Amino acid sequence: MRARRRGITWESVYREYHDKIEGYLRYRLNDSADAEDLATEVFMKVQANLDRYDPAKASLSTWVYTIARNTLYDFYRANHIESDVPETLASDDEDVDEGLIAEESLQELAMALAQMPEDERDLIILRFYDGLTIRDAADKLGLSRSTCQRLQDRAIDRLRGLMGNPGGLRLA
Repeated sequence: MRARRRGITWESVYREYHDKIEGYLRYRLNDSADAEDLATEVFMKVQANLDRYDPAKASLSTWVYTIARNTLYDFYRANHIESDVPETLASDDEDVDEGLIAEESLQELAMALAQMPEDERDLIILRFYDGLTIRDAADKLGLSRSTCQRLQDRAIDRLRGLMGNPGGLRLA
């Protein structure tokens, strides 16, 4: 019941990820009917296993895409498609997965940053995008180092909450 305790429902996962997963599968299969069938299978697995999803182990998007990738591999094996699959599929697939997840994570991050107070958002950008030290960021913002550190702690906590990732966001 971990996922349900965090307010994650199958319906919300389906709404958020169905089109993305189907697009991912369509890209890999070049067959709309197979992609739709596999997407249905993926979300049946999501529904069956949602209560075992643990946000401490992986983000929701990583978990869903992993189910999709494994379902795709099962499809390839069951249909003896190995000979048609490029030898680099595993590495290409991981690159695509990481790219899709990274793009999705960046979109989530941008939406979360847009909801934050300006001072917290500016600090996060200075520290983690521009790569400034806490001291340099404090100087740039006209704050003491200790005030800047407290602001950063508050900003990271807020960002974690906005991204639905209370303990897993790795910024600091």
